[in-house]
Amino acid sequence: METYNVQITGKRDFVFTGDEIASDTTETGTGTKQVIRVYKTEKGLFVVSKDYLTQWANDKDKYDAIATRENEEIFGFLGFSDAAKNVYYQLGIDSTIHLK
Repeated sequence: METYNVQITGKRDFVFTGDEIASDTTETGTGTKQVIRVYKTEKGLFVVSKDYLTQWANDKDKYDAIATRENEEIFGFLGFSDAAKNVYYQLGIDSTIHLK
């Protein structure tokens, strides 16, 4: 386990001990990339971070994160982009809707 400091733009950062258990990086093609990371803390909490990193001098990087134990909160935070679905796959979370 490692100690992490997850930045959050405009809010208090998260500091915790845990492991990174999933990630995805997506290039947007406009000089920015989105980086999603999921950590599991030593207490069993999931920390999900979403960073928007830019190469443009006039833009600022943006950081956001949540801490939760609930899959529905993770779905609400990440949505259902291809990158998010890749992270769900890595986590073993079924994000499909089962119709009957």
